[in-house]
This record gives sequence, C-alpha cells and structure tokens, in this order.
Amino acid sequence: MAAASSSQVIENIHEQLICAVCLERFNEPKFLTCLHTFCCQCLHKITNQQPCEVITCPTCREETKIPAEGLSQLKTNFFVNSMLDLVQMKLEEIKKERKKGERCEQCQEQDNATSRCIECDLVLCGGCIADHKRNRVTVDHRVIGMDEEDDDKQSLDKYTLTFCRYHTRNVIKYFCNTCDEAVCRVCTILEHREHQFVYPKEAIPQQKPIIEELLTQTMKHLPVLKGTINDIQSMQGTLKDCRESILSEINAKTQARIDALLLSKTSLVKDLDRVYTAKQKTLGLQSDSVELELGKISGCCMFAENVLKFGNEVEILQIKSRLQQLNNLSIKLDPEEDDSIQYVSENDSMQAVIESLGKISSSQTFASLSYAEGEGLETPRVGIEASIIVHAQNRHGKKNTGSDRVEATMLMPDDTKKTLPASDNDNGTYIINFTPQVSGKHSLHITIKEKPIRGSPFKIVVINRREYNEVGLSLFKFGQYGSKRREFKSPFGVASDVEGFIYVADSYNHRVQTFGPRGEFLNMFGSHGDRKGEFNCPTDVAVSPNNRLVVCDNGNNRVQVFGRSGNFIAKFGREGSKNGNFKSPWGITVSTISREIIVADTDNHRIQIFTSEGKFIMKFGTQGERAGQFNSPCYVSVNPENEHILVSDSKNHRIQIFDRRGKFIQLFGVQGQLDGQFNHPRGLSMDIANNIIVSDMGNHRLQILTYSGKMVKCLGSEGNGDGQLSFPESVAVNPNGYIIVSDLSNNRIQVF
Repeated sequence: MAAASSSQVIENIHEQLICAVCLERFNEPKFLTCLHTFCCQCLHKITNQQPCEVITCPTCREETKIPAEGLSQLKTNFFVNSMLDLVQMKLEEIKKERKKGERCEQCQEQDNATSRCIECDLVLCGGCIADHKRNRVTVDHRVIGMDEEDDDKQSLDKYTLTFCRYHTRNVIKYFCNTCDEAVCRVCTILEHREHQFVYPKEAIPQQKPIIEELLTQTMKHLPVLKGTINDIQSMQGTLKDCRESILSEINAKTQARIDALLLSKTSLVKDLDRVYTAKQKTLGLQSDSVELELGKISGCCMFAENVLKFGNEVEILQIKSRLQQLNNLSIKLDPEEDDSIQYVSENDSMQAVIESLGKISSSQTFASLSYAEGEGLETPRVGIEASIIVHAQNRHGKKNTGSDRVEATMLMPDDTKKTLPASDNDNGTYIINFTPQVSGKHSLHITIKEKPIRGSPFKIVVINRREYNEVGLSLFKFGQYGSKRREFKSPFGVASDVEGFIYVADSYNHRVQTFGPRGEFLNMFGSHGDRKGEFNCPTDVAVSPNNRLVVCDNGNNRVQVFGRSGNFIAKFGREGSKNGNFKSPWGITVSTISREIIVADTDNHRIQIFTSEGKFIMKFGTQGERAGQFNSPCYVSVNPENEHILVSDSKNHRIQIFDRRGKFIQLFGVQGQLDGQFNHPRGLSMDIANNIIVSDMGNHRLQILTYSGKMVKCLGSEGNGDGQLSFPESVAVNPNGYIIVSDLSNNRIQVF
C-alpha cells in the first residue's frame, strides 16, 4: 500500500515536469524572465517560426530578450534538472520492486513471472513460456526475460512500434496482400474482411525486394537534393555578386549626379553674387550722391538761419537766390535698384533627379511553381478556339501583378513549331488562345523567363470527329480475376472524368477502383457491408461536375456519394417502391448542366431523378412493352447538349430517349443479332458527335449508332482475345473520344 502511495506521488511529481510546448519531459530546461520554464529545443522552434530579438512566453505572453549568444545562454533551471534525476531514480526503484512481486498472468498457480511476451503484453512463468511457444497462434511472438527489459530497451522500442495504428491495443500480426499494409487481428475482421493476408515472416520474401527497390529509388533523390543545395548556394553567390554590382552602379550614378548638382550650385552662387554686387554698387553710388546733396542743403540752411538772425539787409537779400537754387533738386529720390533677385526652379525637378537614378525591380515569379489550366489542355478540338490560363506564382502563392515574360510554343504532329501569343491580364494571369488546325498529339511548351512552368511541356491530344472505321483491336487493356489491385470480380459500371481518370465498380469485390488514363492503379475504396462507405455489389459509378463520385450500391438498394479520393460524403435511398426508394438500382448518371442525379431503378421498372443533394424530384416509367414503359431498365446516360435521357430498356431489347422531365421522344432496337438489333443492351454513352455507344451484352459486342439508331460501327466478338468481349456490361467515353468497356466475364477493362 505504501509502495502504491509512493508511486502515485512520484507520478504526480513527474506530471509537473512536463514541458507545456512539446508535452514531453523537460530537456535542457531554460528560465524566461517570467520564471516559466520550457525545453531549450522548444524555444528554438518558437523563434524559428517568429524570428525577432525577443521571445514571447507561450504561457503568459510576456516577452524575454534573447541573449546575443543565443537561447542556449538563457538561465538553466537546475531545480527542474535535479527533480528529473530524482524522479527517474525513484521510478526505476519502484519498477524493480514491482517486478519482484509480479505473478504469471497465464496459469492458475500464479507462479513468479520470469518473462514477458511483447505482442500479448503478458508476464509469464517458466511453464507458460513453453506453452506459449508451442501454440500455433503465438509461436512467433517475441518473449524476453524480465531482466532483459532494461538492457534491451531498443529492442522493446522496436516492438512497441508494431501496434496497429487503427486499433492501438492490438499488435500487428498479419500483412494484407490486398491492401499492401500490415494489419492486426481486428483489422482482418473489420476493414480487411475477405482480403488475402499472411504472417509478416511469410510476406518478407516477397516484400523485402520491393522495399529494397524502393530504398534504391529513394536514395536516388539524395544526389538530386544535394545538387539542389549546390544550385541554391551558387545562386546565393550570384545574387550577392549581382547586389555588389548594382550597388556600385547606384553609387557611381548617384555621385555623378551629386557632382553635377554641386557644379550647378557653384554656377548659381556666382550668378547670385554678380547680380548682388552690381545692385549694391549702384545703390552705394546713389547713397554717396544723396549724402553730398544733403550736406550742401544742411550747411546752406544753417547759414541762412544765422543771416536772418544776425545779418544786415543786403546779406539777407543775397541769401534768397542761393536758397532758390537749392530748392530745385535734380537728384532721384527713389532707390535706383530693387531687391528683385529670383531663384527659378521647376517643381518636378527634384522628382526628375530622383527618377533619373532609376529603380530596383525583381521578378518574384517562380516558373516551377506557376501552372496552367483550361480546356485547351484537356479536350481541344479541330477548328474550335481553345484557351489556356497561365497562373504566375511567387513563393507565397498567387501574384497580383503581371509584366512577366511568358512564352508559349506549340509543337505540331508534323514537328513544326508555332509561337502562341500570351495576353497579360495585369493580375498575375496570362491567357493563351489558339485554334488547332489538325488532330493528333501536340506538345505545348510554356515558359516564364525562359524556364518551364510546372507540367511543361504539356501533352495535348487534339481530337476531331472519331473515325470509327479505324477502330479495331483495343488500344490497351488491364485487369484479371482476383481481389488485388488492378484485379476484378465482375467489373460492372465504368466512368471517366474530364482528366481521363477511369473509375470501375468492382462489384463482387464490393469496392470502387480508380485508374489513370493509361490504366495505372491510383486508389480503391469500399468493403463488403451496409454501413457508410461500404458496398453490397456496386453496379455503376458516375462522376458529377464537381468531381464527386456517385455510386449505385445495388445490394443495399441505395446511392452513395464520395469524394474523388474515396471519402464518404452522403447516401440516400432504401429498399421499397415509394418515391426515393429502390429495388435493385443498377445504372446511374449525373447531368453536367443541372447536376441532377438520374438512377435506373431496375426492379421497379422506372427512372428516378434526384437533386445533387439526393432529394427526390420525379420519376417516370412503368412496367410494360409500350413506348415509355420499361422491362428492367439497366443503364442511363444524358445528352450534354439538350439533357435528353437515354435508357437501355434491357429486357425489351431497345434504347429509349426522353426529355429531361421524362417525356417520351423516340426509341429504336428490337431483339436480334443484326445491325441495330440488341440482346439485353446494358451500358450506353455518347461521343462528341452525338453518336450513341451501346454495350450489346448478349451479343458480346459494342454498337455505335447515330442519334436516330442508324448503325455506324460494330466492335468486338465473343471471346477473350484482344478486342474480343464476353458479356460487355458498361461503357464510357473519355475526353479524347476513346471508348472504355467493362469486359464483365473476362474480368478486365478494354479501351478502344
């Protein structure tokens, strides 16, 4: 009891020795001025995120000045260090005490335990160890002695990493070949049910060469990264030289302007002094003349006053003429010069001088981060103008200014080159317009400052009306029977998106697989069940305009919606005959205009239409043979131009066409093997020329028909050879006009 109490106290103390940033035990604890303590490494991470001269405490937000020598010079919390050592020592003592008293958890006798099984996390006595090793389930378990635990910590750490990341209390015991990942026992029951899995030791011979190859491929990145570092360092040196060169030029031009301004200043001062001296001289001469006249008048006035006082009559009369003479002043009384010296300077002259020095400009555009998009890269057609938008990017993201040197060159199928103009939108984007003249493979090179943007050169396939008379054997095919990647158990529905990715409803594997335009495996999702994201024989898949995958979950009588990566979004529907309910929903499509979801409700012999959120809008059709009636409608397609709905009326062996609200327009086809006749038609799709491609399942062929039902081309025959078909189920057309077929009984996908 005392030991338990002591252990609890030590654990409580240990909890107080946890860093608030990394939530781990303190490592090199450092004080801040607020007296809060953190790991030195954690403080380094904080300053790297916000470089400055101070560091803000993560707890109280008080700022602490960073020493000039760095964070390592902050005061160390020696008390915390001492407590860490003490707690560690006490924990080890308590651990040893516990080991001495541990009893076997396997047998009823509860003998003293001597060993521990790493996988089961059980302590065992000597007798139980032998039983543990004999048991087929636990024969490969790792058992170590109690005394080895401390001496073999690295080995223990190695085995603790083998716990399942999904079911954290379960040890990894198997390797799933289907999903190519290590799993625990619970995984084999839940997520990996019906998958193929083996013991890790059995997987090693096959997986080790693959891992070694991956290691070899990964190591190839090392010289590339080192080369990049060298390039960066070289660029830093070049940038430094560039700065020094420009700085010298700026200093030289600035000094030249200073010298010119000083020279101009000297000239202006000389002119000012010349004008000033001339005006002062004139005013000085005038002042002397006026002072002389003033002296004469003053002396005469004093003399006249004395004469009037003391002179005789004759003297008084004689002074009269002198006064009359002085009264007639002939000098100018106003200053002969004024202060009108003006300094004339243009108001914009200073700005002109500043601008004459030039300015610093630097393009922040990174060609490797810039990208292009638009229909011109996806499905350009002969004779129709296509456009491409180039997005210039700096290292922080989108630019808001233009003036980049964007160049585009198109390499034609005959190897001739054509330069395409790029229009600057002055907001960081550029538009490239072109009108293809010939069909075939083109290569578009787009550069910014003579460096290729991301994805350049772009491989563009310009298409025209598909010439079906040239179609024969398949372009490529992939798949075989099985449950691994790129294997199928009855592939039903197929679909293709605007990028050419291929989606397959792998029905009896209860999943959807995603492939690239050339059939390369990308992703798969789903497993058998009736929960969210699980399937029971999915029969069709469609791609919505917002890149969502809509799947017909046939056995669960519902529709499920996923993201392109397989993340579950929504579901709707249940078994029944009411509005919004289903009985064996088979085919599905999404209108590119209204985004409405259209479902072939096969066993209810009707078509149902839903909003993009799965809300019921309407239904049409009843069981029968008349126009507008159905007998097991299987697949649907939508004309992208007028939203006409095309339905494969399978057991009536015909194709029916309706408007977007279910009004009957036309039908064609009867049961048979001739051109335009069908034997249980299934999947159907349309090409850009409004031709209808029908999967004529019972006749083991594809029929390409005009919109009125006239034969254009027939592809395939019964068999498993190249271009042959065995019960083709579904069909789709990719952006390049190629036909994708789910070759049901051959468990493969063929592309024509």
